[in-house]
Amino acid sequence: MIRDLGKFECELYATRAVYDMAGDGMLTDIGSVDELGWYACYSGTIRGRGPFHVIVSEDSQGFVHGEYFDTEADMEKAWAAIEGEYETLYATMEEE
Repeated sequence: MIRDLGKFECELYATRAVYDMAGDGMLTDIGSVDELGWYACYSGTIRGRGPFHVIVSEDSQGFVHGEYFDTEADMEKAWAAIEGEYETLYATMEEE
């Protein structure tokens, strides 16, 4: 495994590739680093390798992390949980 440094410290290069795709508006994303964190999900190949099923997140300190899943269904389940956390957060914010 080749790993990158900086905000991608100890992450696979695929994590950076997915992060870059999200920055180009190519992926579904949710949230903000000022809230619970920023998240994007991706399922497919990267530079002819894969398939990858990954959720990439960025925290308030700017560190990026990739969570990899064996199947797209597993990734979608985790993505639904993240969406649920944000729905709860936004509902709480509306009440205040």
